[in-house]
Amino acid sequence: MRSAANAAAAPVAEQEQKLAGIIFDLDGCLTKQGAIDFKEMRRRARIPHKADILGHIASLPLPEGREAMRAVMEVEAEGISRMEARDGLDELFDLLDGLKMRRALLTRNTHHALEHFRKLSGKRFDEALDRTFEPPKPSPAALIEICRRWEVDPRDVVMVGDHSDDIECGRRAGSRTIQIVDEVVHGDELRYTELTKPHHTVQSLYELRQLIEEMASLGHDKPRRSASGRQKSGPASTTLYNLVYMNVARVKLQHWTYLVLRARKCSSRAPEPANFARRPPGRAYPHRTDQDAALWTIHCEKL
Repeated sequence: MRSAANAAAAPVAEQEQKLAGIIFDLDGCLTKQGAIDFKEMRRRARIPHKADILGHIASLPLPEGREAMRAVMEVEAEGISRMEARDGLDELFDLLDGLKMRRALLTRNTHHALEHFRKLSGKRFDEALDRTFEPPKPSPAALIEICRRWEVDPRDVVMVGDHSDDIECGRRAGSRTIQIVDEVVHGDELRYTELTKPHHTVQSLYELRQLIEEMASLGHDKPRRSASGRQKSGPASTTLYNLVYMNVARVKLQHWTYLVLRARKCSSRAPEPANFARRPPGRAYPHRTDQDAALWTIHCEKL
C-alpha cells in the first residue's frame, strides 16, 4: 500500500488533475526485472558504465557503432526469450479496461520486443513507440507525440517506469510520474536529480493499480476541456517549451533528410531503401557524416 508520506508529498493541485491516459515503459515495468542483462550488454558492446547506451553508440564512428549495435541487439534478443509479464498485469489492465483508459507503450527497446510482449500478454495498447522514434527517452519528444495523437495535455497523462529515464521523460513533458522501485536498475542508482525524482513510487503492479484507481477517482477520468469542447492548453511555459522543442526537432529532421538524400544522389552505392522516403517525422537514425547517415540507414534496415 502506498505510504501516507508518499501521498502527502503530492501537491493538492496535482491531485486535482484529470487523468486521460497511462504511458508505460516496457522492460522492468510491465515485465519482470532481469530479462535483459545490461551488464553483459555493456561488456559486449564496450560501453562505459555511466554512459547512455544509445547515446554512446550514436557518438561512435560507423564501423564501431555497427559492431556495438549488433552486440546490443544480440543481448536484447536473448532478453526477449526470457521475457515474462509482471504479476498483477491482468488485474491492472482489467481496471484500465473498466475505466476505458487509453494506454501506450514507450520503450528504448526494439519493435521485436514490443510485438513479443503484445503476443505474450495479449494486452491492447492504443499507441506503441520504440527507439526508432528519435530522440529516445529521456527526451520527452515521444511522450509529447503520443499526447498529440490523443489530443490531450501532457499534464493529463501519467508516465510509469522503473528507470530514471522514464521519470525524466515524464517530468520534462510536464506529466505526472510513477516509478516501480522493487529493484534498483543497474547503473541507475547514481542518476537521481530533481528531474528524475518521481511523483509517486510503488513496489508492484498491484500497488500501481490501486494508485491509478485513486487518481482516476479524484480526476473523474476526464481530461481538461474548454467550454467549446476543445482541450485546454497547459501553462504558457510548458506549452511554449513543447512547441519550440517539436519545431526544432522538425527542422533538424528536414535538414538531416536533405543531407542524406544529397549524399545518396552523389554516391554510386545501392539505391535508397524503398521505404526510406516514407519514414514518419522523428525516426532519424544517429549519424556522424552525410555518407555515414546513408550507410547507417541501410545497416539498420538490414538489422
